[in-house]
Amino acid sequence: MSDTKRVRIGTAVVNISTMSPAMARQAVDLATKAVRNEFTEKEMAAAIKAGMKELHPADTWHCFVGRKFSCYVSYEDGKFIYFYLGQMGVVVFAS
Repeated sequence: MSDTKRVRIGTAVVNISTMSPAMARQAVDLATKAVRNEFTEKEMAAAIKAGMKELHPADTWHCFVGRKFSCYVSYEDGKFIYFYLGQMGVVVFAS
């Protein structure tokens, strides 16, 4: 997946991703499920992190979710995605 071009995965608009398309789809699917289950932003982030850890247990996962935030993080190559579901921004990465 391009790390400069915005692309769509389902209803998500991906701003930046170094993940493989399959891993990016997993992150988006977990976030979509969290939104549907009406989690708070904190609960959403926890659910996405737990889901990624279950799918990729060898990695240490982190997640930010919200309408307004900034971040500057270090991440493993091929394990970062920043996307929007509607107005909700989501960052998922492994370090």
